[in-house]
Amino acid sequence: MWDSSTAELRHSFKIAKGSRGVSAIGFSKDGRYLALSDLHNDHNMHVFDLQSGGKEPVFSKKGGPDKFFHLCWSLAADTFCAVGPKVI
Repeated sequence: MWDSSTAELRHSFKIAKGSRGVSAIGFSKDGRYLALSDLHNDHNMHVFDLQSGGKEPVFSKKGGPDKFFHLCWSLAADTFCAVGPKVI
């Protein structure tokens, strides 16, 4: 993530080797968390805590066999929904 005013790098994140890239990201409404789905065959979900500045995910779980293209957080920032061509 880069600062939009200075173009300085603010955060970088690591996902597991073999993840093949990122298909979807979503920021929680309070700005604390970033969720992403990778392009691994299992389409893993990862959640990062932006306030702690951690580069490693605080949560990772298999998403299933279908890709996700969009992530959206609830207003309470305790739940997110992932959407793909065959799954919600």
